[in-house]
Amino acid sequence: MSQSPYPAVASGPPRPSLILRPGQIALPSGIERYTVQGNGAVLLDVEAGDTVSVRNIEGGQ
Repeated sequence: MSQSPYPAVASGPPRPSLILRPGQIALPSGIERYTVQGNGAVLLDVEAGDTVSVRNIEGGQ
C-alpha cells in the first residue's frame, strides 16, 4: 500500500473538460442572466418592451 500523501496522477496530455449539462450551450440571443448573492442587489437598465423574470433556483430560501 502506498503511503504517498499525493493523489495518483495519470501520465500523458490533459483530457478535455466534460460537458456538465448537455444541450445547454449558451443563452438564446437577447437573454441576459445575472446572479445576485444573498443580501445583495443588482441594478438593471429596463426599457419599454423589456421583460424581467426573477427566479429563486435554490428554493426554500
